Amino acid sequence: MANNEFPKISIIVACLNEELYIEKCINSLIEQDYKGGFDIIISDGGSTDNTLDIIQNLQKTHHNIILIHNPNKYQSYGRNLAIEKSTSQYIAYLDAHRFADKSWLHELWDCYYNYQKIDEKIAGVGSVHYDAEKSIFSKAQEIAFRSILSGAGSSNFLNINEIQKVDHSCMMIYNKKIIIEAGLYNTKLNFGEDIELNHRLVYVLGYNLYQNPKSINYYYPRKNLNDLFIQQYNYGLWRQIVFFVLNSYNHNNSKKLSIMRFKTLVPALFLSILIILLLLTIINPIFFLLDNLIFLIYITILLITSSILGINNRVNPLILFAIFITIHFAYGFGVISLFMNKNR
Repeated sequence: MANNEFPKISIIVACLNEELYIEKCINSLIEQDYKGGFDIIISDGGSTDNTLDIIQNLQKTHHNIILIHNPNKYQSYGRNLAIEKSTSQYIAYLDAHRFADKSWLHELWDCYYNYQKIDEKIAGVGSVHYDAEKSIFSKAQEIAFRSILSGAGSSNFLNINEIQKVDHSCMMIYNKKIIIEAGLYNTKLNFGEDIELNHRLVYVLGYNLYQNPKSINYYYPRKNLNDLFIQQYNYGLWRQIVFFVLNSYNHNNSKKLSIMRFKTLVPALFLSILIILLLLTIINPIFFLLDNLIFLIYITILLITSSILGINNRVNPLILFAIFITIHFAYGFGVISLFMNKNR
């Protein structure tokens, strides 16, 4: 490519109390091998740890770092402020608890540049992520999240090995004009704002998104089962809110979205069946036996799958088993809690 084909890009980082990760995150962006110009716009939600000190120290030697204040704290609001601050035609984003491969931005732009020649409806390109922690527990999480037992089929962006269309990806580059016309991130969403924006672009507005597996970033997963439970509980709750938001738009993809939503309801439906059967034991003890039989089948499937994945990937199968249980039950309880609160 000629140099004039590398436009200036704004990289957005929304953060709040990320002193453990923010320096590595920013340094990985400073060291990008992208041939065009870029700035790093950091939207801080009022950090009370050393996050701001770290950012301000980096600003002293890197003048392309811009720090703005996000009074609303939440990521969706912070990203919108950064987008509005940007003077670039394209924006990319990276979460503060991640760091990027040196060619992350270059690979995003390279894919966008090439595909815009053949696809006038392209709106963005996403990257793939890998475990940054490299612990036994984090490796097991990565394996679990890429498994079909966590809802990640072969078409899921976590399992894509070649450039192709997707309806969602992570750590993306966007055409800023399209994002602004689409209405930016939904600031009513505390979680899942990136999923909602991508699904809105694809299913409501008819744009196309791609994923480039050569564009790589690394993330720090949850450190224990308790933190993982909280994360998945929030995902279960807010993913349903995302579907409520999407269904409020006028579009022609209600069937597709309904199928996608049903898949996210499976953990909650499973838990509901177990709870209902347990309650029905008051009427007839046979329901207790049926409840235990279903649970036993579920446990058996998880044990077999965890053993196979554990042996193939050299990870303790019992850790995988515990992670699968946590994901399923936490996500399910998150969905159930939303519907219980809506019915009050």
